[in-house]
Amino acid sequence: MANIVLGILAKTGNVPFVLGNPLPYADLVVGIDVARETKKNLRGSINITAIARIYLDNGDFLRYIIHDAPIEGETLPKDVLERLFPLAEFRGKRAVIHRDGYFRGDEKKVLIDWAREIGAEFYLVEILKSGTPRIYGINNGQYVQATKGSALELSDTEAFLVSTPPPFENATPAPLHLRTRAPFTIEQAIHSVLSLTLLHHGSVRPPRLPVCQFITATESPIWH
Repeated sequence: MANIVLGILAKTGNVPFVLGNPLPYADLVVGIDVARETKKNLRGSINITAIARIYLDNGDFLRYIIHDAPIEGETLPKDVLERLFPLAEFRGKRAVIHRDGYFRGDEKKVLIDWAREIGAEFYLVEILKSGTPRIYGINNGQYVQATKGSALELSDTEAFLVSTPPPFENATPAPLHLRTRAPFTIEQAIHSVLSLTLLHHGSVRPPRLPVCQFITATESPIWH
């Protein structure tokens, strides 16, 4: 029943909750995802949809921006990236950008150059979902499940993060691998990801990803 109620709220355009304390280092948080289609009889893929979901600093959903024309290759072109970050919304703003996976090719440079051109600041965070080692806690000499928020900082710009408990009692959590770039610190990247995991209201079960990354190829913006 709780899942049904949350689903009805989401699908009718309501926001049941936001962050009690807005993010102090950003005005906007953006999630970028790309839907890909495998080429028939050829290697590689065609990027068929690029989507940006934009949230305010308190986690309130602002809007979608979608580019749905086919894109060859793995890298989003300059004109597409600029379209996903329009001047009207981003001029003079500080924006944390959560990328599902790696930034490809020249995407980082294009975004930083575009931010400089419009007087904005873009803080780039890569969220890698697979290939991350497990993290365990220790309690009285015994290995136990790592709790939500546990992190192993590999450097000033890279960390493994436990963003949610495992789904089953005897399972271990699957950490995310976060990568950022100065001046945005890894502590700020961790905080931004954990903060946005609190905002998903499509399920009562804690999600692994921040809410701005809940995008799939079959999603329709009218349902959010």
